[in-house]
This record gives sequence, C-alpha cells and structure tokens, in this order.
Amino acid sequence: MRKCFIFIIIGIVCAYGLNLGPFSFIFTAHAKPKPPSKHQKVYAKHELTVYAAPAFDAARLGRFAQNTAFELVAVENRFWYKVRTPDAKTGFLSAFWVTVDTQTKTPTTQTRVEKTEEKSSISTGEILEAPVSDNNSDKNSETTLKTAALPPKVYAKHKVTVFAAPAFDARRIGRFKIGTDFKVLAVQDGFWYKVRTPKKTSGYISRFWVTSDPKTLSQAKAQRKANTAQKKAKIAALEAQAKLIPANNIDKNLQFYRKLLELDPKNRFYKDKVSAYRKRYERHQKALRGNKRLELIDWHWQQEGNLVTVQGRVKNISKFQLTFAAVMVIWHDRKGRAIASAKTFLDDDPFYPDNESSFKLSTPHFPAMYDATISFITVNKPLSTYFPNKQSLKLAGPAARP
Repeated sequence: MRKCFIFIIIGIVCAYGLNLGPFSFIFTAHAKPKPPSKHQKVYAKHELTVYAAPAFDAARLGRFAQNTAFELVAVENRFWYKVRTPDAKTGFLSAFWVTVDTQTKTPTTQTRVEKTEEKSSISTGEILEAPVSDNNSDKNSETTLKTAALPPKVYAKHKVTVFAAPAFDARRIGRFKIGTDFKVLAVQDGFWYKVRTPKKTSGYISRFWVTSDPKTLSQAKAQRKANTAQKKAKIAALEAQAKLIPANNIDKNLQFYRKLLELDPKNRFYKDKVSAYRKRYERHQKALRGNKRLELIDWHWQQEGNLVTVQGRVKNISKFQLTFAAVMVIWHDRKGRAIASAKTFLDDDPFYPDNESSFKLSTPHFPAMYDATISFITVNKPLSTYFPNKQSLKLAGPAARP
C-alpha cells in the first residue's frame, strides 16, 4: 500500500514537470493563458481602429475589416498590442479586439476600410475600461448565447449612445434617454450587447450602461427625480435672492446669475443676464482705471514685536516707465490724527508697464495706532492709483478688526 502511494506521488510529480500523463489536467486546467508571442498573427474579431499611440484619443492610422490579420510586434500592456498592419504600418490596437485563434476566422479578405491621419474623438464622455478576459473565451467574434441566458430586455440607466460597431469610436446610431428599453440580440466579449432599438435599428451598447432589473431602473429614476427636485429648489432659492439685489450692484448680480447658469447651462435668460452684467462690469472697471498709473493688488499691515510691518503688491497699468516710485503709509489714532508715517521705494526700479512689484516697510509700533492709509509717489509727485477687488486706501489694524 505504501509503495502504491509512492508511485502515485511520483506520477503526479512527473505529470507536473513534463505536462504529461493523466494528471496533467490538475496543473493546467486553471493556468492563465499566455499572451501571444512576438511576430505571431492576431486577427480582428470585428471592424476595428488602429491608433498611432496606445490611447483612444490618439491619431487614427485607419480602420480594418473583421478577420484582418496583424503581425504582433510587442505587448504594450494587458490592454494594448503594438502591431504591424497589412500595409506595413506600425500602430496600436486594443487587446480585446483581436484573437490569436485561427478557428474564429471566416473567409474574408484583409481589406483596408479607410485611412486617415486625423485625430479621433471618442463618441461619448464615458470611456469604461474593458474587463480582462482569458484568451480561451475568445472562441467566436460574436457569441450569441442561448435565449434563456440572455435578458429579453435591458433598460438604459441614464442617457446612452448606441454604436454601429462594438467600439466607442464607431459611428453613432443615436442617443436614448433613461428608461429606454432595448431588445437584446447577442452579447459580445462580455462587454457589449447587440440590441434592437425602439426605432427598429440594430446596434451595440455597453452592458454597463443598461440593466435588466426593473428595480435597478426604478432606483435610478427615483434618484434622478430626487436630484432634479433638489436642483430646482436650489435654483428657486437663488432666483429669490437675485430679485432682491439692486440692478446697480453689478458684482453681486453677476455672481448670482453665474451660479444659476452653472445649475441650468441651457437657460437662455441666465446666459443673457451673465453676458449683460459681465459687459457692464468690464465697462465699470475700465472707467475706474481711467488714466490711473498704478493698480493696488493687495496690502496689509500688522504688529511684529516692537515694529509695525506693511507688505503688498502693485502693478504698473500705465504706458510709461516709472522711476523712483515709492510707497508711503500714514497711521492714525481713533480720532483720525496722524501719529506716524513711513516711506520706502518699490522693489522694482525702473518700474515697467504691465509689470508687478512688491513693497515692504517697517516702523516702530505705537499703542495708539488704529488705522493706516497708503499712497504712492514718484519724485514727490503723487501717482494716481486704482483700487480693485475691494482694496482700500485706508486699512484698519488688527486691533480694530472684528
């Protein structure tokens, strides 16, 4: 009995090492299929596109008919093969669009369908990654399952696109709204359904965009209804607030109507309002700038130990080169009396048009300092300054701020 057991063990070991004998299936049944070897032929399972790079938005080298043979140059990754086309061009195609099994071939001539160097545009905003499948499952280019295994109908979970071929860059047959039912004719690669649309046309649709469960469809519709109701409530609240804003408050109106347009991009009324207030805002800003020389971008002052430090940035919005441009800050007490001042030159001298410059100055701190005013001069002549973005000539100190 012990000898018999030893012989069985030896037989299993030999079968594993040599892949022979009745026990070889133990080690080979669950082995993952090997990728095709270099220079091996692969065959198109359906009409497909070859790209100049391993990406769906790369330039298209052309479309090729079903069963066209390609020479495999390299395996870029598990999703893309680098191949040589029948007209001796090198490009990339999806690994899920070809098979190495010659039994799937039908007597079809290797025909070039079209040639283009233009960049392709994916026909839909969603690009789903194809699931990885074993090569052994690629027995047929289009596997028609038994009627019992196929769902009789599937329903669109959202607005979907139906294509003329099982590829995202294929010709689009049409767009269909949520809840549209399709009759399933076949399934291909476990990724695409061949369906008949309500318009009696046949095409392909990603199986991840549809469901055969009416409950799932009901949930999707309920969720969409809830989202729509929530958006309508938000729009109504914003419209009510917008009506209370005076028409001369350009900034506030522009802000609210931009929010409304984001919620309802197709609303013509919101588009007109945003356009009108944006033009008024630009005219207003242009009028404020006028013949000003400088634009104060930002500034602040704060106490640092026994010193008060002022920092900020300014832009030359004139057409002139400014020299010896300086910044002057005057501090006041609560009664508005000047109690201290400081002056320094801008970091950039000369200060060229359309350039920005920083400034920083320090002065001893006094407890009575309440607020400060800022101004700019050059050779003891004031420089007219534009203050956008709610910047101010006067700025309260840290103690005076809420």
